[in-house]
Amino acid sequence: MATWTNIANQSLEPGSPARSVDAFALRDNPIAIAQGAAGAPRIVDQALSANVTQAGTDWVLARNAAVVADAVGSYTIISGAFTLNSTRTISGKPGTWRAMGTASNSFSYFQCLVQGDFGCNQSVSFSFTHSATLHVRIS
Repeated sequence: MATWTNIANQSLEPGSPARSVDAFALRDNPIAIAQGAAGAPRIVDQALSANVTQAGTDWVLARNAAVVADAVGSYTIISGAFTLNSTRTISGKPGTWRAMGTASNSFSYFQCLVQGDFGCNQSVSFSFTHSATLHVRIS
């Protein structure tokens, strides 16, 4: 991995002699940024391509497969209603979790068992509602 090197403005003044240490930094710093080296500026989302590649998909899958349960970056589904993008502690789970998305499903069922002259004399009906929130551990 390349090493990030801070370059002082005084080292790059017009008319000053070039130093090899600064030339190496100018060569290596872009690589250090791309590799996420310590001290290097981070690449922001706006700079990333929206094109999905197989290599990118494979990288994400490998990263997710390497995360152990309840570790930072792991996911869990908790039943109940939560505010999206809120952080909270979850009983029985270590660390702080952020609500990333919710899903809910409602199901109703009605069945007429005995049809009479004026409608349904005997029927059965029930409703079921379930919701869950996907959380990711952030600390």
